[in-house]
Amino acid sequence: MPASRRGCPTEPLTERGGRAFGLPVPRTRPETLPDTIIRGQIAMPKGYIIGHITVTDPDAYPEYIRRDTPILERLGARFLVRGGRSEVAEGSSHERHVVIEFPSYDAAKAAYNDPEYQEVAEIRRASADSVIILVEGHDE
Repeated sequence: MPASRRGCPTEPLTERGGRAFGLPVPRTRPETLPDTIIRGQIAMPKGYIIGHITVTDPDAYPEYIRRDTPILERLGARFLVRGGRSEVAEGSSHERHVVIEFPSYDAAKAAYNDPEYQEVAEIRRASADSVIILVEGHDE
């Protein structure tokens, strides 16, 4: 190996990295790759449904929670925040907050627009004031 390349971590061209066009290329460990690159595939940013809710009919609202959960989970949902303790640090807000993660923005949008979910969402609309936001996550 030429003296100028000593100490440069290179290896022959393999799936793990190495020489390309005769130039030294540092080895790349999977743990140093961005989250969006996984074994040669590009992962899409996750999608989220964020709800800010003030319950107006506490007797009817639990039925919405009971019925929406299995529908959304079947569509790929993972509930990250669901009504826990919160504090408004600036501005004004609703009383309850929900953050639901999906594999992608398109999956979140499809879940929100799903006819079965929309039927159950009528319970929420009748028993709470809410703001529902669909958001694409950051990919890094």
